[in-house]
Amino acid sequence: MPISHSSSRPPTIARAVAAAPQKPRIYVNPKSCKAGYLKSPHLQVDEDGVNACSLNPESLVLRTPAFTIENRPKEQRKPLFGKLLLMDQRTSICHFANVSWPLGLIAVLLLAGCSPLHLVNSLSAEMDSTTVAHRRYGLEKRHQLDIFMPEKVVTGSPVVVFFYGGSWKRGEKGNYAFVGHSLSRKGYITVIPDYRLYPQVTFPSFVEDGALAVAWVNEHVEQARNGVVVMGHSAGAHTAALLALDQRYLEAAGQPSSTISGLIGLAGPYGFNPLEYRSTRPIFADVDVIDTAKPVSFACSAHPALLLLHGSEDHVVIPENSIELKRRARACTGNVNYIELDHTGHFSILLGLSDSFLAKETVQSSIDRFLQSLSQQSG
Repeated sequence: MPISHSSSRPPTIARAVAAAPQKPRIYVNPKSCKAGYLKSPHLQVDEDGVNACSLNPESLVLRTPAFTIENRPKEQRKPLFGKLLLMDQRTSICHFANVSWPLGLIAVLLLAGCSPLHLVNSLSAEMDSTTVAHRRYGLEKRHQLDIFMPEKVVTGSPVVVFFYGGSWKRGEKGNYAFVGHSLSRKGYITVIPDYRLYPQVTFPSFVEDGALAVAWVNEHVEQARNGVVVMGHSAGAHTAALLALDQRYLEAAGQPSSTISGLIGLAGPYGFNPLEYRSTRPIFADVDVIDTAKPVSFACSAHPALLLLHGSEDHVVIPENSIELKRRARACTGNVNYIELDHTGHFSILLGLSDSFLAKETVQSSIDRFLQSLSQQSG
């Protein structure tokens, strides 16, 4: 990103902070203030205690220990995409101010040694929800879940259970609190469970963990009488889809298949063969019939409502996975809505659930309409 520097080649954020004896300068279009882009709690005031957006457009906008941010004459500006990245030199924590990040800036975060999910969580609004953390739903160490409770629950709404991705190898519920806050802010009780990962377990143990979490929700959260919507991203969408479509998992957990009233899948690998890829082959090595690991194989066996979201520029899990599940479900008169998002990749579709991203309008509004429809049916 453009930072004025004596060399002709802009350094990375990390190098700039470490190497520059004087504060590097980042320039910002003053329209960012009018759009409310500088309202992050980390970017409130300059050193004189004045709100950054109240300053004269020609004067200093913001200072931090690492950076000086200024307005720059229009003829001298270089594209900054309207975003600000700040790294606190004392804590090495990165902060963004702006609601329209491109995915490319995630790479800058990684170069700067920052955790993108930690950053997104730090910018997510919490004031409209209460978190009940670390409730146990089973006997294993990772059988814990967090519950995000809205101040006002939408009448007749189902409970959303969100399964994060991570290639079935990594992930922690605390990193996805922004999903819980986003949905609870709309009035939906949201539950995010941890589940066992490879190499501790292989398929289908993590799906069975998901069924236990849904069973716990159905038995302990009163709102679940309106149904449970399973939601997931990437590997988590694969788990959510199997729970929604393959009735055996819920039945083994002592729950009727009607427990799940809907599926929201974000960039799920519903039709891929995990034995064809070196990275996933050991995770699914114990599968006798590979079709039992493919959610598309069960598209006709159950009929909860389906909302499938996929980015057109997803090169990690290609959109054909969602398209194939949509095709098979519709052939069985299933209730399925498929939305392909332009200019959206595998990770940015999930980050669209954060208020810090432009894609949020499409992702959040699609999910909200889907949940409202189910709420009206229950109410």
